[in-house]
Amino acid sequence: MDLTPEEYSRQAKDLWKSIKPEPDAGFKNDADVDNAAKRVAETPPQSMRDVEASTDVRSSVMSVAKVTAGAQLAGGRYGEKTIMLERKADGTIVIASVQAVGPQGGHVTGVTKDTVAVAHVHGKGLEHAPGKGDHSSVVSASVPSFVIIADTGVVWGVGRRGGTYVQRQIKGSDVGPWQAFRPH
Repeated sequence: MDLTPEEYSRQAKDLWKSIKPEPDAGFKNDADVDNAAKRVAETPPQSMRDVEASTDVRSSVMSVAKVTAGAQLAGGRYGEKTIMLERKADGTIVIASVQAVGPQGGHVTGVTKDTVAVAHVHGKGLEHAPGKGDHSSVVSASVPSFVIIADTGVVWGVGRRGGTYVQRQIKGSDVGPWQAFRPH
């Protein structure tokens, strides 16, 4: 795919209209969500190094958050939309791939050695903060995660500092302080 944030923003509406949620990747109920969160919590981290998105990666996520949150999936279906961002050799940040899973979230695939961030949308009516497994890319791949809240436009960054999983709220250019990861 390899779309710059500007290219992605122009194409997002049509792009997402062609994508159906992957039924086998999505959680079916709260018990599935709880079981996945438990597996993430029991997974030893890939490393204990600090994980925090750079300013340009965070800016790229913020620049596509609204268009991603507002995009409709194929056939008007509801699902959790996820984008994977990579940094190219020339330093350019691109949206490398997208994925949609069921409305309660699911297993994200497509994180590679070049992934610099994973961002997904909590749709209208879902949690307004990171959920139980929303730090999974930080744990399993040492890749920062972002949670875009469709109802409010707020974005949460999720990372790791000093061995502790952390989150912070981002509203436009206002970046809040890190606080302990408190999944809802």
